[in-house]
Amino acid sequence: MKKHRFFGLLLCIGLLVACAAPGGVPTRDLPARLAAANLLAGSLAAGLTQATAAGRVVPESGTAVAILVTLSAVELALDGAGDAWRAGLPALAESNLDAAERQMSGLQPLLPISAGGE
Repeated sequence: MKKHRFFGLLLCIGLLVACAAPGGVPTRDLPARLAAANLLAGSLAAGLTQATAAGRVVPESGTAVAILVTLSAVELALDGAGDAWRAGLPALAESNLDAAERQMSGLQPLLPISAGGE
């Protein structure tokens, strides 16, 4: 299982680099940023589920509601970015993607990082 964690870590680092690294021509990087942001948003939703199951977030609590509202806003922004990209409006797509990335960057870790082992 340690291999899976290592590869998961590499995937996360790759996603962060794709989302945060400055690029040459913004519209050329947009499809990669969109894909990475969608994967990251899915991971955040899975993280909320894990944090709830671990008892770190109480369902229906203010924290859970705030995270759900933020993730809903992220989903809308990413959907808008994808729609704008497919419609040939790269500036609008980039604006929506920037909004989604800013919203995701404000979320804080809910589970402590394990010190080792499984």
